[in-house]
Amino acid sequence: MENDVIYEFFKEDESNVIWNVATIPNLKTGDFLFSFDKIKIFSYLKDYPNNLTPGERAIFDSEFPYRAR
Repeated sequence: MENDVIYEFFKEDESNVIWNVATIPNLKTGDFLFSFDKIKIFSYLKDYPNNLTPGERAIFDSEFPYRAR
């Protein structure tokens, strides 16, 4: 990810495991960024589903069923 960008982490629901990631400034990439640990940031378009572990994918599909493929 870019060095001059600030990442803001938030959850759609406090019970979620996954953190949604917003960028400041807003990069308007059309992508959905997310993280399991606030350290590694995943790109939905680039990383899902191939760069997620089976466990991470199961969590993602459970928390974001409308994005699951």
